[in-house]
Amino acid sequence: MNSINVVICGRNQVTACVIRMLRKIKSVNIIGYWCESSNNQLYTDVAGIRVINGTFEDILSNKDIQFLFLCDTPINQNNLICRLHGLSAKQPANLKLSDIPYVIILPPVSPIYDIDMLDKLKSRVGFAMPLRQLPLSAALCNHFRFKPKKTRPLSNYEFIQLPTHWFLGNMESIHIRLSSVSFVDGSEYSWLYESGSMGGGLLNMFCPGLIDLGYSLTGGRQMASVASICRTFGVDRRTILFDEISGR
Repeated sequence: MNSINVVICGRNQVTACVIRMLRKIKSVNIIGYWCESSNNQLYTDVAGIRVINGTFEDILSNKDIQFLFLCDTPINQNNLICRLHGLSAKQPANLKLSDIPYVIILPPVSPIYDIDMLDKLKSRVGFAMPLRQLPLSAALCNHFRFKPKKTRPLSNYEFIQLPTHWFLGNMESIHIRLSSVSFVDGSEYSWLYESGSMGGGLLNMFCPGLIDLGYSLTGGRQMASVASICRTFGVDRRTILFDEISGR
């Protein structure tokens, strides 16, 4: 089997996890790490990986690369996808969309993405999230008020494959609570706890999965509204993350 060449782009709180995961797969070859910020090249989670110079467009035009993993803040991820879209729209004679590496966007994601643009790039850009075709946090932000064709689960996910005792039946409301130990440095990644342009990292990372859990346990019942509360315990915000979600 030929090796799959991948490049890690950017750095966020899941970069180290992605690298460990990829290194366990024998058919995957991490050929380098790229980031526009030189400071990000100094962290231990990318130590030992060759630093790739040049622009993002240079990486996209490298036909020896099959996959790009975007491990970056949501706003930087969105900017990179916009640059990819701009490059594909220009249609240079020596570069087609089919020649561009597959781009995998890692959590946390944000509602800031241009859904129409992502739809045009869906043959080459995808989210590392299960069950749904579009960013789950975008669905969360808009309370699932997307067009029906954009909110149905993937075709390979059938509720009839789930044990019948998993279904909770027809309910008017559902409340889910999750407690988790923090896996990042809250001082370094303070935007995880903030709302605004960054999208609120913790809510984006935890709530979509909890929504899918409720979606599955109710046999595919679509929620009309969603409300969530995120609480942190500990002076440095690192001790425990506490996430609640309720929906109707």
